[in-house]
Amino acid sequence: IKEVVKEVKVPVEVPAKNPAFYVQYQSAEYTVDAITERVIADCNAKGHAVENPEALSIYLKPEDKKAYYTLGGFNGYIEL
Repeated sequence: IKEVVKEVKVPVEVPAKNPAFYVQYQSAEYTVDAITERVIADCNAKGHAVENPEALSIYLKPEDKKAYYTLGGFNGYIEL
C-alpha cells in the first residue's frame, strides 16, 4: 500500500509594521529605528543620499560601540 502525502502551505499574514526590536548589551540599549535614522543621516551628510532604504545594510557591533553600514559601493560607520 502506497501512502500519498500532500504538503499544505498555509499563507502567513505579516503585520503592516515591524515590531519594536531592541539590542541590549552590557549597560546600553539600541533600537533598530534609532540606528537606522542615524545611519541615513550620516549617509546624507557624506553626500550619499539614501533613496532606497532597502539597499542599505547595517551591521551592529555593540562590543565596538559602532554600527557599520554599506550602501551600494559606499561603506561607513557611526559611533553608538
